[in-house]
Amino acid sequence: MQLPYVVTGLDKAKNYYVVLTAVTVQTESAESKELSSYPVFKKIGGLNDTGIGRCFNLVLSSACPVAGFPGQDAESGRDYAAQTGQLVKQGTGSAGFDFTKLGSDGKPLFIQHLAVDRSAGSESAGTQWHSVRDNVTGLVWLYIDSASGLKGTYTWYNPDSASNGGNAGVANGGQCLDAPCDTNHLIESANLQALGGFSDWRLPSFQELVSINDRVGYASPGGPARRDPQLFFSWYLMAVPSSTSVAASPDQIKTDFGTATKTTVFNGVVLVREDLQ
Repeated sequence: MQLPYVVTGLDKAKNYYVVLTAVTVQTESAESKELSSYPVFKKIGGLNDTGIGRCFNLVLSSACPVAGFPGQDAESGRDYAAQTGQLVKQGTGSAGFDFTKLGSDGKPLFIQHLAVDRSAGSESAGTQWHSVRDNVTGLVWLYIDSASGLKGTYTWYNPDSASNGGNAGVANGGQCLDAPCDTNHLIESANLQALGGFSDWRLPSFQELVSINDRVGYASPGGPARRDPQLFFSWYLMAVPSSTSVAASPDQIKTDFGTATKTTVFNGVVLVREDLQ
């Protein structure tokens, strides 16, 4: 065997174990210590699709194609490839979405296909996880729930004058298990505890939040999500401050995955980081 020895065709969601021996013409050495490793992750790249798998006329939706209404969203892209059996995924997810569930150590769960069980699930059973990696964009999304000790709602608060648009927002204005209930403290707590195995969590941008919007998973803004990450609120706070913010009127941007709206009240939060491997 010549070094380096490259093994291909591995499952990116599995941990692999290796022992080595040295072989000569006459003998073979004792086994080495067992080593374990995950395949190196490389994002697919490009953009996520919308989740829409049907075509429309002026009134109703139906299977594609629809006469007189060519070139619709459902007839191209990752969703179309998934629906026609042409899309190979690294993980799981509805339509063209491709997510890998990660454990508390930041590594992929061995079992990926089961539904979440927040009350009695476990990582070893594949029914509970701390975060998910979007294999298309490379973004990793952290759940803010009772398992992390940070469940609740939060007001947008950023005391950094270089990035808060001239308005720090509202400190400790939400309802959570670990006060103060604002995004600045939430991010500090998540990174101090290295939740999900990482310490570089931050608020997402509008474009990043929209990238995980399955428009079929939501019957209306705030409706039930059927894909990962599992999101439970109608609105989510973003990193970007409102361009019209002034010191006397804190009004930071929130989004329902379709529009951006200013708000002074508490909202749901998901944190994100980029997998740089």
